[in-house]
Amino acid sequence: MYSLLLFLAMIAVFDSQALAVFKRRREIGTLSALGLTKNKIALLFTTEGVLYMVFATITTAILGMPIFWYFAKFGYRLPSGYEDFGMPGFSEPIYFSYPITIIMGTLMFLLALTAIVSWLPTRRIASLKPTDALRGKVR
Repeated sequence: MYSLLLFLAMIAVFDSQALAVFKRRREIGTLSALGLTKNKIALLFTTEGVLYMVFATITTAILGMPIFWYFAKFGYRLPSGYEDFGMPGFSEPIYFSYPITIIMGTLMFLLALTAIVSWLPTRRIASLKPTDALRGKVR
């Protein structure tokens, strides 16, 4: 389940970055015409994608921390109808645990993943000639 969610996160980041880069190909053409190299253009848009990820992480931490704390402290009680399944433990609350190693590992993995999937669509547009990018042509 963890791998599936990370894969979906990667696809979402790639799709949003690809859309942003292809919609801004004229901007990339202008930057290229002004003298920025392909590597600098790719670095610029990759940095932008990584900063979006950092902003999203901070926002998620601020908004999600009360919910995480509540479920770690008080747990989650299943509705009373689940006691009829005949399995012990359904009446006990479920307490959530958030190990720092998993949180930091996931953040580092997503940071690297965001950098890669932000760089992939940018390098294709940055390799265009400035005149083609300004006209909106893509190979």
